[in-house]
Amino acid sequence: MASSFLRKLLRAANIDPWKADIDLCDQAINAENLRNSTRKNYSSFLKLFASYLATYQNGTSFQSVTLQQLQEYVIYLRDQECLSANTINGYLAAIRKMFHVVRNEDLTKRQLPDLKVDVALPRIPSPKEVSAMLQHCDTLQMSLLISLLVSTGMRLCEALNLRFSDVRRADGLIHIASSKGRAEGDVPLIEQIVDLLTRYVQEHNAQSPGNSLQPNDYIFFNESRTSHIPAHVLRARFKKIQEDTGIQTPYGFHAFRHFFAYHLYLESHDIILVKTALRHKTFAATWVYIRMAAAVDMQSKYKNPFSLVVLT
Repeated sequence: MASSFLRKLLRAANIDPWKADIDLCDQAINAENLRNSTRKNYSSFLKLFASYLATYQNGTSFQSVTLQQLQEYVIYLRDQECLSANTINGYLAAIRKMFHVVRNEDLTKRQLPDLKVDVALPRIPSPKEVSAMLQHCDTLQMSLLISLLVSTGMRLCEALNLRFSDVRRADGLIHIASSKGRAEGDVPLIEQIVDLLTRYVQEHNAQSPGNSLQPNDYIFFNESRTSHIPAHVLRARFKKIQEDTGIQTPYGFHAFRHFFAYHLYLESHDIILVKTALRHKTFAATWVYIRMAAAVDMQSKYKNPFSLVVLT
């Protein structure tokens, strides 16, 4: 890890000379359809880059920073700040954005390549674990949420933004609206989800006569029905469910997306189908499920070639 002295030195730097350029970048980034966390990260990364230039590069401006200085910055992030390759690539993405906005230049990955990232295979629950989690749901809401994620592969944020009007029973589809840089699309609707939704609505309307649910209401509504229930509340409930189930290493909600995709590939062996179902923009994100299937095949079908050798 970097020493506390180095960290304090970097964060104490005066970055006022870079403020106008950082503000310009912030405006450009805020105009794009990006997640709030992405916008905040870009701004934070550029401020730290300015601090580095002030501290270690004699106050070099964004306008005059060179490729060699950028390469030295990558080495600093890796060796002094001890950041992961994935995090450093986030810094580089922010710098490329700065080049485009401030310098009107497109800094390519050939000029400043990303660091190689070793992508670990995702950890997913077994069908038995999913069944156990559903059995330990203490509310119909949690049972509906988990069932929805498992049967569609949608992300938690997509599920939370669903409204009842997005459920198109006649078409057998659930519509996911465009949000935070992600394209809109449709996912399959199965009868089990229809049944759960019907019970869910009936239960609420029976408990709140005269205040029945409306098509434009969020499916996973908060107490006032003005918005969806906060994600952190659901994560806390989900953690409790897993504790009750006896799962030693908890999963996140995203594990259900992996579960859906992995088993869809095992059943179909159609990577294009999986990519379409997950609404991935490129195959890069989908390819992991082929690797997962191959890893399982290695364990179940592997036969050492040495067994073919006849010893005399």
